[in-house]
Amino acid sequence: MTSSEGNEFRGRTPEEATEAGLAALKLTSDQVEIEILSKGSRGLLGFGAEDARVRITPISKQPSKAPASKPPKKDAPASSPAQVAPEPKTQQPETPEPKPEQSAEPKSVAETDISEELDATSEATDLLQGMLDRMGVVARVQAVEYRGVLDDNQDAPIVLNIEGDDLGILIGRRAETLSAIQYLTRLMVNHRMHRWVNVVVDVEGYRARREEQLARLANRMADRAVSSGKTVSLEAMPPNERRIVHITLRDNLLVTTESVGEGDHRKVTIIPKE
Repeated sequence: MTSSEGNEFRGRTPEEATEAGLAALKLTSDQVEIEILSKGSRGLLGFGAEDARVRITPISKQPSKAPASKPPKKDAPASSPAQVAPEPKTQQPETPEPKPEQSAEPKSVAETDISEELDATSEATDLLQGMLDRMGVVARVQAVEYRGVLDDNQDAPIVLNIEGDDLGILIGRRAETLSAIQYLTRLMVNHRMHRWVNVVVDVEGYRARREEQLARLANRMADRAVSSGKTVSLEAMPPNERRIVHITLRDNLLVTTESVGEGDHRKVTIIPKE
């Protein structure tokens, strides 16, 4: 597309768009001005990919201007008879201006924390909604209360629940797609807020239901370990799900828990105490 200011070119990256433009205009990079209009996007999970766009404007050569002639030097004025210097004036001490009174009282720490939390929740909701819109997913993001288990002295995270129809594509196998969306959301929110914000992304309450299932499973397998006197091994789980099992049984006086295995095969074992 051509405009009065330059020519616009597209490519997968700004570099490719620039190379295509220079080839089309038969110019080199030192003969043009290059403006990056969009760096493009590879999209997420195959959705929302956009080309990079650059505007290339040929540089018009301006005629060189003749150097301006310097004005002739003027003769220095003849020295005038010496004048008697006036007596220095006595400076009066300046009266400091009164500082304006502060009309508003400083916010308490609690009020500041609540305000920052509301800002982070609003920012996270908007960023995730924008991501889904660019992916072409028709859904609505809503902040909800966290009802899961927490470590000691751990603050509840911001929970964003995605609501809509046929959203299984956002969960994926073993919730891998959902974990990827959550990871990207955290990166964007932390970058925007310039601090760490714990954000949990859920789809139609999937994570909440899964946590309840894992808690029931952990208690049931703990009872089995105690009654049999043998170690019980659970199925392999991702780190966040193993954590739920550990926290669920941390106050159980009859068993201990331990993670064993490597990588995707890592699992929780429930060991009866002697």
